[in-house]
Order: sequence, then structure tokens, then C-alpha cells
Amino acid sequence: MDYTISLGTLFWLCGGLAALIGILRTVMKPVNQIEDHERRITDLESEKDQRKKTDDLILRSLNAMMNHMIDGNNIEGMKAVRKEFQDNALKSK
Repeated sequence: MDYTISLGTLFWLCGGLAALIGILRTVMKPVNQIEDHERRITDLESEKDQRKKTDDLILRSLNAMMNHMIDGNNIEGMKAVRKEFQDNALKSK
């Protein structure tokens, strides 16, 4: 048995295959974006505790500086916050 495929049929098959590939790419793009967003959310949630500690240190240091600017004292409090900053910086490296 001999099978012959005309040039028009070959072009039609290639065009259909290209259209199918284009449709699959279009459908997969949102799926890939969702996976990327899920990964990024997971990364943010895993870093949440560290960011919270850093924010707390920043607020405590601002409070110590403000108290020092108001009354000129509280050097020990500022030194304690500085040590916490330094310890936190070493932990995050």
C-alpha cells in the first residue's frame, strides 16, 4: 500500500500543529504565573519572622534615640539596642 500526502495536506497538518502548540503555550502561561506567585508567597512567609524581628529592633532603636534626644540620658539603653542590632546582623549573615 502506498500512501501519498499532498503538499496542501502537509501544510494543513503543520499549521494545525503550530496552532495547537500556540494554544498550549497560551494555556500554560497563567499556570506558570500561578506557580511563580506561590513560590514567591512561600519565600515571603518564610522570611516573615526575621522581618518582624528587624522591624522590632528598628522601632526600639528609634525609641532609644528619641528618649536620648529628649532627656540626654539613656546611654545604656542605646548601647543595649546597638548590641542587639550587631547580634542580629551577625545572625543574618
